[in-house]
Amino acid sequence: MIAIQDGPELFIAQAVDSMMAGHERRVFRSCDELVWRGVKRQFQGQKPLVHGQHACALIAQSIAGLNERIRRVARRRSSLHWLWMLRRLPPSVFEGELATTLGYDQTLAEAATGTASEADDVTFGPDLVATFPLDGVTLSDLAELCSLVRFVSDLHKAYRWAAKGAGLRFEPCARPAEIANPELRSSVELYDQRVVASSRPLSRQGSEVVRASDVIGEPGTLLRVVPTLPSEVRLSPELLGKLTLERPELNRAGARVTARFTLQRVAVPHLLSLNPSLLQKELAVILLLHTAALHVHRHRSGLFSVMTRGYLLVETGMLRDMMSEFMAIGGDELNARLVQVGMLNVDQLWEMLRRVRGTMWPLVPGPVIRECGRWTCLDLASATKHLDVLEADDAFGDIANARADHFEHAIQAVIDTSSWKPSDALKALRGRPLKLKGNTVTDLDAVGARGSTLLAVSCKSTVYRRTYDQGDHSTVRNVASLVQKAVADWSQRMGTLAAAPVGDNYDLSQYSGILRVICLPMVPWVPLGTATAEVAVGLRAACSYSEFVAWLTNSGS
Repeated sequence: MIAIQDGPELFIAQAVDSMMAGHERRVFRSCDELVWRGVKRQFQGQKPLVHGQHACALIAQSIAGLNERIRRVARRRSSLHWLWMLRRLPPSVFEGELATTLGYDQTLAEAATGTASEADDVTFGPDLVATFPLDGVTLSDLAELCSLVRFVSDLHKAYRWAAKGAGLRFEPCARPAEIANPELRSSVELYDQRVVASSRPLSRQGSEVVRASDVIGEPGTLLRVVPTLPSEVRLSPELLGKLTLERPELNRAGARVTARFTLQRVAVPHLLSLNPSLLQKELAVILLLHTAALHVHRHRSGLFSVMTRGYLLVETGMLRDMMSEFMAIGGDELNARLVQVGMLNVDQLWEMLRRVRGTMWPLVPGPVIRECGRWTCLDLASATKHLDVLEADDAFGDIANARADHFEHAIQAVIDTSSWKPSDALKALRGRPLKLKGNTVTDLDAVGARGSTLLAVSCKSTVYRRTYDQGDHSTVRNVASLVQKAVADWSQRMGTLAAAPVGDNYDLSQYSGILRVICLPMVPWVPLGTATAEVAVGLRAACSYSEFVAWLTNSGS
């Protein structure tokens, strides 16, 4: 096997690693001063320790000022030039204590540079590999940008701490420090661990709408391009595609490449039906990922480019021709939605994709297309991020009920394939009001049993907004209150069933215990207590869909 080396990547890694320490000291010092100047007048001799919404407001003020500084740095290079460098950075630049820090800071940097100017010096090799200048000034700008991103990311973290109840202490020449009691600190650490272990795409939908797929191109299937830590993989001549035309030696032996992205095929058959009011640009992203495999196949170095950089570089006219050709294969439901919103041709599709932009606060992934002269970068990794954080429609009535019903059936479906599969008689109780002495006790959203233990699940089809990830004080507190109340209410209702196992229309007398679970689409943050307590080994009273599936799998082994 031949190793394909990326010279600019090696050069950037060596140069940036040696420059980051010096730039971080200077940037962090100036940013500390900026934050302190912005807040010190708030205290007027008082102790600079604030809590709750006041703390969040002060941090948000500092973030806004630093975002403008980042934009000024970003304007020094083109949007594509920045992406070309950022996708070649060593992981050490953005890695932190949490596994999620690398992806978060990388996304923040890409969002920050997404609206930079289009003019820049770029050359293309015969295999469509772009090359940009990497002089000392450019590398210094890159190190400055990365240092600013790291600092602002720390402010985002401080904001989230404040939203959960921590105090923030502001001091000259120092970043705001969170002041949290041991119980709060433990609850946040537990939440972070759970998020890392159980995150899933499209979990803001209020239900479970994603499953693995073995097909490409059928309606409801998409190609996700997902970042991963750099690792060496082997590509056969067939997978290297048209690169072998310029590199005959690859046609004989294949090659080893350093992959930064993995490709995943997923099915989302209910995404459109549960979201009848998706925006034009959201539908454009769905169509793009539905046809992404075709774009990769048509590109002369498609798979190689996507696995190493997450994007394709295509001559703009050629890309528009391919998009026009592929628009018709989205399937009847997607095509009908495109007609409904007036997206009828490639000009309208192109304009919608251009409107898919990122923001630094709240964090929204960067653009899907970055244009540079007659070339366009089709960023499939960014399109995947936009899909993953797609927010559900603001819906009430029938749509909200359909979403809740879908989530309940999804939970029941995974129970039915586990060792907790219920009998037909028990499953018949699901969704029915259980009555005792003429009064309704509750209904079971999902149910299972093993031996003498009844598994009773209350499904909460909670729709999450980006303000939750941002750490908005009211949003975080409202979700925590909802979960705590749901756990207490479910425990009380199951206590009634345990005390009266035979009612007007149910007989649960064969069960000696009831496992009581609240299941949500995402991991919720709640203070330590009954909601975070384990009701069985590895299963908490309030859990996410992913956690529940993992427990079902492990409990049956």
